[in-house]
Amino acid sequence: MKRSAGDMSSADAEGENTSTATLPSSIETLESLSSAEAGDQIAVQDSQIDVNEQFTQNVTRHLKRRRVGLMTQAHSSDVAAVDESPARAGIILRLELYNFMCHAAFKLDFGEQTNFIIGRNGSGKSAILTGISVALGAKASDTDRGNSLKGLIMHGKNVARAIVTFKNEGPEAYRPHEYGKIITIERVLKVDSSPSCQIKDETGKVRSTKKQTIDDILDYYGITIGNPMTILTQTEAKTFLAHSTDEGKFRYFMEGTRLQETFNNVQELQKDVSEIKLKLAQDEEILHESKAKLDRALELWNNFKNSDEFKKQQDLLSGKRLWLEVVNKEEQLRLAKNLLEERQREMENSDKFVAESEDKIRGYQAEKDDKAQTVLDLDEQLQKQEQEKDALKEMLKTTQERLKDVQSKQTAIQNEISVDESNLRAVEEKIEIEKSRLDSDTSSVLTNLQTLKTKQEKELGECRARSSELLTLVEEIKTQKADLNEAFRKEAGELKLELSRLDQSRAQFHNRQCSRLDGFGTGVVRLLKELQTSAQRYKGRITGPLGMKFSLRSEFDKWGWVIEILLQRQLGTFVAENFSDSSLLRERMKFYQVQSDITVRRAEVFDYSASVPRGNYLKMVDVLVFDDRTVECGLVDTSKIHSTLLIEDRETAEQVLLADRENRISAVICMIPGGALRISKRNNRLQTDPISAFKNRGWLSLHRTGDAENPTSQLDRQLKETSERLREAEARWRESEKKLDGEVGAAKSEIQELRQRAMVLTKSLAKIENKLEDLQRGTGKLESHQEDHKNLSAQIQLNVERIKTRKAEIETLVQEYRQGRDKFTACGNEIKRIQRDKAELNAQIEELRDKIGEARDAVRSHQMKIGKFRADVNKLDDFVHVQLPPVIETLARRAESHCSRDEAALTPEDTIEKVDSQIEAIANTLSKIERDVGVSRDQAKLNVIRAHDVYNDVKNKYQDSVKLHNHLASSLQARLDNLTATASLLIQEVNSVFESALRLRGFTGKIDFDFAKARLVLKVSTKPSEKLRNVESFSGGEKSFAQIAFLLAIWKPMQSKVRGLDEFDVFMDQVNRRLALKLILQKVADNPKTQTIFITPLQISQVDGLDHPSVHIHEISPPERVTRAE
Repeated sequence: MKRSAGDMSSADAEGENTSTATLPSSIETLESLSSAEAGDQIAVQDSQIDVNEQFTQNVTRHLKRRRVGLMTQAHSSDVAAVDESPARAGIILRLELYNFMCHAAFKLDFGEQTNFIIGRNGSGKSAILTGISVALGAKASDTDRGNSLKGLIMHGKNVARAIVTFKNEGPEAYRPHEYGKIITIERVLKVDSSPSCQIKDETGKVRSTKKQTIDDILDYYGITIGNPMTILTQTEAKTFLAHSTDEGKFRYFMEGTRLQETFNNVQELQKDVSEIKLKLAQDEEILHESKAKLDRALELWNNFKNSDEFKKQQDLLSGKRLWLEVVNKEEQLRLAKNLLEERQREMENSDKFVAESEDKIRGYQAEKDDKAQTVLDLDEQLQKQEQEKDALKEMLKTTQERLKDVQSKQTAIQNEISVDESNLRAVEEKIEIEKSRLDSDTSSVLTNLQTLKTKQEKELGECRARSSELLTLVEEIKTQKADLNEAFRKEAGELKLELSRLDQSRAQFHNRQCSRLDGFGTGVVRLLKELQTSAQRYKGRITGPLGMKFSLRSEFDKWGWVIEILLQRQLGTFVAENFSDSSLLRERMKFYQVQSDITVRRAEVFDYSASVPRGNYLKMVDVLVFDDRTVECGLVDTSKIHSTLLIEDRETAEQVLLADRENRISAVICMIPGGALRISKRNNRLQTDPISAFKNRGWLSLHRTGDAENPTSQLDRQLKETSERLREAEARWRESEKKLDGEVGAAKSEIQELRQRAMVLTKSLAKIENKLEDLQRGTGKLESHQEDHKNLSAQIQLNVERIKTRKAEIETLVQEYRQGRDKFTACGNEIKRIQRDKAELNAQIEELRDKIGEARDAVRSHQMKIGKFRADVNKLDDFVHVQLPPVIETLARRAESHCSRDEAALTPEDTIEKVDSQIEAIANTLSKIERDVGVSRDQAKLNVIRAHDVYNDVKNKYQDSVKLHNHLASSLQARLDNLTATASLLIQEVNSVFESALRLRGFTGKIDFDFAKARLVLKVSTKPSEKLRNVESFSGGEKSFAQIAFLLAIWKPMQSKVRGLDEFDVFMDQVNRRLALKLILQKVADNPKTQTIFITPLQISQVDGLDHPSVHIHEISPPERVTRAE
């Protein structure tokens, strides 16, 4: 937008100066800087590195250079002294399991170094490592026991606990001031909620409930629970020892030594470097474009060099205009100072008036307070007088009442005397009459009547007691009837819902060609079809649903609904042999919307006859027919179907369970009206759990032998069974109700009879009482009249004395009343006087309040003036001393930047309008030049400055990106070199330990690493004359020995405080097993600060080193027996 010279204000000039204040002093400086900066750039370091290829090449080259070193070091040994004492922190002291897998309550105290856990199949050995893993935060996918931690809860229980206690002493203890000498980690699994945890100190106090705390403790101790080589469960151990490929061994090596994690980090860094280099190419393009813009702006600026003279004149006039503004501002400052002095004088006068008025107010207030205090004192006197008056009034009232009471009593006594005198005359007449009457002897009749009375009184008491008992019985029967009706209503409602569900299910399969499998749902049918067509995708066999693999014998159909409830979860369960198959199967289940459980378990068959309860009792396994023996063994292991008895009578069931001294019986199922009971024993006490017959939506039915394959036949049978159960429940209800009604009727009839008998007895007793009274008169009545005569005479004399006392009391009360009345009158007069004084003082106080109000109004008025004056003074003071001087100083400084005050040559005739006119004339001349060029001189200069700023900014960002890229590229190479060196050292250490382990048996061997193909080959020779060959060609025992040697070699550099291995000797004969044990004991002893747990189903003996104090052997009995540890 074009502006005239007159429109340019001082603010515009100030903005222009401010925008260029921090830039180079001349455009020539910018030109020189631009040419110098063009060549001042940091070179981009080459970062084209293929991490995988270079790592493979470097490791291979290192291995070739170190081969001789490896051979010479293989036979060397460390002769330095070894501290054989166990670690003082980070090892497990105890494991506790409650309702966890097959253990109801289990405790095991570990040795601090080497532990062997032995026990036959089914004893719950493998649950120990699973319990440790779960307690330390493992997820369900980290175990081989299912896809949900809830599956580890013992069947029939709602809560399971896994508790691990760590030793925490010495200098390596974790926060000893907070936790003490032990740390307890407890993991709680619940059926209806997510898992939770508690971390407790030495005293049992909960210090944390966060999973992160467990991770921090394990990280501090160096226990990598997520490392698959730290704790090898049963499935992982078998896979590692017998079925691992060369690629698998390589994976175990990389993950166990954590090289894979480091390698992945280096690859991520390589990806970051590549992304930054791609961004550098884009930034370099932007840098070239900004440099070209700066060159074009400098070229345009050169066109304005001839207009400098006009610019100097314009600059002088701009300075003159600013000096004129300075003169104007100085005049404003003088006028403001004069006004400020006037306002300050007015404010001082108002302050003086306010001070004098406040002194008057304080005087008025003091006088008012004195009078108010006098009023308060009068109020207090008045209150006392009124209280005294009230007390006197109450005393007069009381005295008057007492006087009336005494007079009333005197009258009553006089009346009593009159009555007594009349009665005395009547008694005298009776005495005369009674003397003339004497009856014959009636002693025998009297005795008979008293005997009859006693007998009838006893009978009457018994009738009343029996009636009370019967009334209580009737109320109890009514309560029983209400409970019976509620129970029947609930049971009938559940059965009717079951009938409705079965009708709906039957309608789904009506007129359709269906099979037994359709009962599990369309999703399961589609899933099984896919499993049949794509079985090659899975490494092992997929079994399921388990409900297709077994049936209920038809002769035991009465137990069918109970078995269905107990095995409901297992009916729809699938079994996978490894975790990879489990993960794949879970994905397919989600696709087909199948909600079944998945259990990871290798198919196995074993003999469980040794743990079957003694006696010829029906067991769950007896009523089932299995199509797959592995499914039968699986249910024996998980659901205890071999040790769960089926006994109809509850009393017999309890007797059998109590008689089981060997604790072989897991539970006994018995029938009760309307349901069943599950009875178990714990600490020699019976526990009962009710089993309801209610079936919810999605219920899976158990197939019966003899049923057709079509689900409709099963549904028809279930409809018939449920209808029959509904009829039986209704019949039981009607029979019980009829029985209770009969009992109520009989009780009410008996109550009516007892009441009638009680009435007869009551009347008879009344007659006997009358006859006895007549017979017992004799001389006793005469004596009674004579006694009455004597008493009446004495009473008359006593009342005469009482009248004398009352008269004296009346005279005393009259005197008290007169004295109190005089005091009451005097008190009233004093109250009136105090009230008059108080009224006068209140009037004076009101007058003082008016004076104080007037004075305060005047003070407020002047204070408002003072506030206005003070605001004016503050504004003027701020204007005079704060606002205006900097403006004048700024204007003068800006004017000095153009010319001095003398150079401006100001005259009285000079005005800002005249100077603006001169500036406009010069601006018009410059505009003509600018029109010829296309932009203004200022715009051209501003364009150069802006282009230079943009170029500098882009260049600095580019240089920073180059530095970051070069730093990361150097870091990438350094980390790759470090990874190569670490891998080489680890390979050397693993090879050394592996060869040392083989020499224990006289073998030789080595480990060939092929990083290019991600393969690891174990080569072993059993004789010195033989060539090395792949261990896969050896027998099971020799192969397992080599694999264990390989595992111990990986364990060496891991340095984990706790390690575990399940069933390490499952594929070995006795010779190889003994040698493997010897190898294990020797290599584990080399790491005394590490705790190792081995699990085996076989006995351990006759091996050197087993009797060492650092070795502990724990024998695990079946869960039904008491756990013991050696």
